[in-house]
Amino acid sequence: TEHKSLAIFKPRAITNFYIDPESATWSELEKSKLGQMSLFDNPDTIPTELKKVPYSFRCEYYCNNPECKGHKQKITIWDFNWAYFTYCEQYGDEKVALEKLKEKWFSYFADDRDGYLIVGTTHPYHSFIIIGLLSLKKGDNSYMLPLV
Repeated sequence: TEHKSLAIFKPRAITNFYIDPESATWSELEKSKLGQMSLFDNPDTIPTELKKVPYSFRCEYYCNNPECKGHKQKITIWDFNWAYFTYCEQYGDEKVALEKLKEKWFSYFADDRDGYLIVGTTHPYHSFIIIGLLSLKKGDNSYMLPLV
């Protein structure tokens, strides 16, 4: 069998958006991973601690397989998670911010849009997570550039 590790597709239907509470602090293992320098870091620079979103977000959808019974996948899109902090600051209320995130997610798949999920596998589990999103206005082909 072929093992796929990356895919982009337009889901048949987005049916739910889940907000799951998580710890507001990093575990020791997560801290050790976050403290690793990248290839281009200056060794004298002390890394800034990354804020942790105290929630995880999941999407439930149906793919285009006629026999699909539905999928629930974790959303790991960095800027979507960062929107949590932006909305908390903008609205001054965490509950409102979470509702706005949910509204934003569904807006990517509104009737006037073509929303595509970009999914990738997690090693070593080989389960898919949502790592990106492409949402285009229907009928707008201006994003299509000629190759030559």
